[in-house]
Amino acid sequence: QLSDATVDLQASGKAVDLKQFDLASYRLEVARQNQTLATVAGSGTCDTAAGSADMQVAARVALAPLLQVLPQPDTSVASGTADLKARFIQKQQTQTVTGTLALADFTGQFGKNKLRSFGATADFDAVMTPQQVEVRKAAGKLTQGANAGGSFDLTATYDLVKKSAAVTARLVDINQNGVGAFLEPLLADKQLVSVAINAQATAQYDPQGASAVKGDLLVTNLVVKDPAGQFPASPLEAKLQVDASLQKQVANVRQFQMTLTPTARAANQVQLSGQVDLSRTNAIKGDLKLAADSLDLTSYYDLFMGGKQAAGPAPAATTSAPAAARADQEPAAMPLPLRNFTISASVRRCYLHEVEIADWQTLLKIDGGHVVLNPFKLTLNGAPVNTTLDLDLGVPGWKYDLSLSAQAVPLPPLVNSFQPERKGQIGGTATARGKLSGAGITFGMEETFLPWLKRGELEAVLEDYCPRFQGFYLY
Repeated sequence: QLSDATVDLQASGKAVDLKQFDLASYRLEVARQNQTLATVAGSGTCDTAAGSADMQVAARVALAPLLQVLPQPDTSVASGTADLKARFIQKQQTQTVTGTLALADFTGQFGKNKLRSFGATADFDAVMTPQQVEVRKAAGKLTQGANAGGSFDLTATYDLVKKSAAVTARLVDINQNGVGAFLEPLLADKQLVSVAINAQATAQYDPQGASAVKGDLLVTNLVVKDPAGQFPASPLEAKLQVDASLQKQVANVRQFQMTLTPTARAANQVQLSGQVDLSRTNAIKGDLKLAADSLDLTSYYDLFMGGKQAAGPAPAATTSAPAAARADQEPAAMPLPLRNFTISASVRRCYLHEVEIADWQTLLKIDGGHVVLNPFKLTLNGAPVNTTLDLDLGVPGWKYDLSLSAQAVPLPPLVNSFQPERKGQIGGTATARGKLSGAGITFGMEETFLPWLKRGELEAVLEDYCPRFQGFYLY
């Protein structure tokens, strides 16, 4: 609904035989309560007989008043303008578009992202023929106030006949002024101080031949400020290198390597390699291997997870679930579109605060609805842990065979690492052995819990045994 709006259109031009048009000027303005929301102005010529045209346009949108008229959920804008200046030229069957798109002085919030005095500009130059679309230039810069935030550029071609494409892209010195508002929501309650992001990538796609993607991403000087003083302000870095190809619907991952800041305990380098056969969409085959000699995830865990509070209980349901959801009905068979698909992982050492994992070996095999995890074994702070799983999703209700063995796992490293506020309060070891096998996952929930629920006793029982229990909901 739009009220108290004014739309003003002014145009001047001439036409010859309704084939040649000369639009000397035009201007469209949309306002509300004497406040301009958007303007579009320009001029141009068009010759339909010759198949030529030359049009120019300049458009401006005032974001704050426009969002008052057209409100969006989880979005608020205090200031900012968006400007477009473009020129369209057509000569016979060739069209060219050039121009500039600019976002200036944007202050507002969408979701958890808060921007202040944010700006972005992009210059573009594209040409289209009956055979090809080419982006000859798409380059821009990011700013925050008067501070530079980095730059980017992209070129691309797309063959309309062969349906092939090629893309080259770069990020140059993207820093906290350019991406701070987008990264800080990921950092819990910490503040981004500095970061430098550089990346380059090339990709080629040919449905009749070979396709490939190659690139690298480098993040350096990542420094955050922790108001609680628990996270060190030392710089972190991360590097990602990718080299993969696709030919005859077979993807070959030659290199997928991530390198994190090395520590005294670990080199912090992990590699993924393998092949995936996509020639049959309902029977994808693959063999992927993940390997690492030593990883120390402490700093990155604290960076993204440290300080996050446990979520409170979900709001109580206000409507009843459908009767079908409450029935004791086994889930239907769920065959997966994977055939003879294997994923293996081998990590010699992995650290997270006081938790030390050694000789981690994992092999996952998927064949249709049959999923086998064997082995899944590691040493947790010197204690052997071994798990196996044989799961058949291809039958209604599913069949499963699960075993677990953990011998004398020390508790202090786990408590000190994940509940540091209770450090030194818990000692001892935990030993667990179990085996669960059967078919079907639905059992008499109502018969098991309903008597306690009616008496109001179950929640009190759970609170006694689980101090962090905050309630549950039965649908």
